[in-house]
Amino acid sequence: MRASPTGMRLGAMREAGRFLVPTERRVVRFFLRNLHVPHQLHERVLVLLADAGLSSLPGARRVPRVGSAPTDGGPTAREWDVLLPMWTAVAEELEARARDTLFAGRSWRPLLQRDDAGESLVAILFPTDGADPAAILKVRRPRTPGRSLAREAGVLERLAERLPDALRPTVPRVLGFWAVGGVEALLLSALPGRPAYVEMQAGWRPLRRAGRHLSAAARWLAEFHRATRSDGSFDPLAEEPALHSAASEAEALGEGVPDWRWYEDLRADLAERPLPLAARHGDFWARNVLLDERGRVSGVVDWEEASCRPLESPRLTGIADGGEGEARPSPAGLPEGPPFVDLFHFALSYGLNALWSRYRRGAADHAFRRTFVEENPVSRAVRAMLRGYCRETGLRSELLRPLFRFYLWTGFQRAGADDEKGRWLRFDRILAKADRSVFSG
Repeated sequence: MRASPTGMRLGAMREAGRFLVPTERRVVRFFLRNLHVPHQLHERVLVLLADAGLSSLPGARRVPRVGSAPTDGGPTAREWDVLLPMWTAVAEELEARARDTLFAGRSWRPLLQRDDAGESLVAILFPTDGADPAAILKVRRPRTPGRSLAREAGVLERLAERLPDALRPTVPRVLGFWAVGGVEALLLSALPGRPAYVEMQAGWRPLRRAGRHLSAAARWLAEFHRATRSDGSFDPLAEEPALHSAASEAEALGEGVPDWRWYEDLRADLAERPLPLAARHGDFWARNVLLDERGRVSGVVDWEEASCRPLESPRLTGIADGGEGEARPSPAGLPEGPPFVDLFHFALSYGLNALWSRYRRGAADHAFRRTFVEENPVSRAVRAMLRGYCRETGLRSELLRPLFRFYLWTGFQRAGADDEKGRWLRFDRILAKADRSVFSG
């Protein structure tokens, strides 16, 4: 097999779900510990044995000729057939831009991850002389509105200028950005740590670490929002048209006329004591939060949906260390947002993805009730998370419940299919009828 550009030999690989994994033991171990989500008992055993140097992949099949015929005609053949030529074109461009950088004169092994739509590809790049990845190369065809690698690069460069020293190492550093044939490519530094989501899903007692995950997320988020806070404030009046539209849709779905007294009280309260805006990650959930061995946040990744206050005309770099890549202006005018969105999104997504019984998730309504209404380890961890965040940021705890209901209604308004909209309505109804919840005193 011929070498791919920049010394990135694809070589012998195995397909495991949405991944193409090199067969080297060091890369397999990284995959099992940091990316693989086990669904069966024997897969959990393999994760536990990964530290002992196990090199077999559960349910994987060999890919004999990566780069031309990536699969043997199985269900994922079409996706890889589309994405691997895109990878080759980007790798060739990287070779042309990589002089005098960390890529010069070195060989690399990429671990590839695709999305389900055949739209994007992530390559985790391992130097041949190291056990840990050194860089991440994200490749995307910018077809989905609002999701752009140029946007992500612009936000990350702004944050690099604005964040304090304690937070800066937890955010990826932009090493390069370019566009080739309608494809965007973003080269980032690799961050250490294991996703909280993988740690939760792979554990023998999945709910045992809920407190550690939620408290770590709250501490990082509070520090991030303090560092990016602005003079602007959250104005619920700006959302009234959307809420009225949501109410009309709810009536059309047979849910009756919503009781908006909670919203009127929230609006009056915020008119007297405004809630400041801050930068927002946009997809702050357990898979995007990396933890070190001590349970502290070591990295937060995937900033494609972030919003951040514009700074003074930052520009995207070319390839690292002042290479010859074209510099592009960062997208201008990215809006800030209410910080509680990240806070509530983490808590809700954690509960919906928790393995409540026999290593299985519960139905959405059941998971919501257990996360926010009933008493159990996860709900106690959510309550502690919310209190800790309020203590660190000064957010008044009495605002949490109405702000969360506001978050649920805006989620309903953004939802697509009727069944998804109905889910958000049921969440709000469960909370409205509860005598006690994680938001109680």
